[in-house]
Amino acid sequence: MAESLGIALVTIQQMLVLFIVACVGYVCAKRDIIDANVRTKVTRLLLDLCIPCMLISSVSDSQGGGDPATVAMAFGLAFFQGASIYATGWLSDAILRVPREDWPVYPFMSLCNNTGFVGIPVCAAIFGDDCVVYVGVYVMVMSLITFSLGFFTIAPHTPGKRFSVPWKMILSPCMVGALIALALFLSPIRLSGFVQESLTSIGSITSPLAMMVVGAIVSEMPFREVFGEWRLYGYSLIRLLIVPAILYVVLLPLLGDPLQVGIFCTLFAMPTGPMCPTFCLQFGANDRLAARGVVLTAILSFVLIPALVVFMTMVA
Repeated sequence: MAESLGIALVTIQQMLVLFIVACVGYVCAKRDIIDANVRTKVTRLLLDLCIPCMLISSVSDSQGGGDPATVAMAFGLAFFQGASIYATGWLSDAILRVPREDWPVYPFMSLCNNTGFVGIPVCAAIFGDDCVVYVGVYVMVMSLITFSLGFFTIAPHTPGKRFSVPWKMILSPCMVGALIALALFLSPIRLSGFVQESLTSIGSITSPLAMMVVGAIVSEMPFREVFGEWRLYGYSLIRLLIVPAILYVVLLPLLGDPLQVGIFCTLFAMPTGPMCPTFCLQFGANDRLAARGVVLTAILSFVLIPALVVFMTMVA
């Protein structure tokens, strides 16, 4: 029980960091420090530079690490996670009767989760530092799926015409960064120390900048609008607790590996990532709904993720 409580506190701490940074962005927007022009420029900086650097730098500790068979299993589970978490978004659309125009947003919020910033420290606290090599696999695979299938889902189209995919946006610096990261992970090539440190420094500003942008977006909404979307509460319960708990019960006896199944389910339950509203804004989807999703899933994850961790501890 003491161990489960300690893990829950670590999880809450990571979520609280995200929320505080978003509040800073909210205040800066209210004081006109972050206006629409600044937000646009920061969004471009995140998409074209910071995120690609973060993805490439994330493979440094993973190169050559881990048992090959277990790493292969992690890759398989990561792709299965992408498919199942995507399906969970569409399932939520149906169960919660989401308006048709917002249907693509919920699957995209599911794919664009916070695996990197929150997932790595939470999994390290639960499963030990040796799990980081496997979490890195999920970061890469989910990035590839988000920047391909995810972008395809929220890509704009003209009513009455054939669906058009903006390939130039899909083949963006983010996608290129994810592909480079995957290539580095699978190759014997090692980045030199100063290159790695430079990429890490640039990538490290991604989460705080992105959360400040989220806070700025939320500042434009009435308070009731942020917390008044009842479907987001149901969505959070489905994706952050119910589905990962069911998958844990199903996968554990099938695979017989508590570490891999635990990592899978813990990362499945990560809240929506702070870049989600930015991507929705770029593609013309409902970025205000996505921003509310980021805030509410982060807040509700204070309770739901610790509850999931306690559940997995009891079942294992």
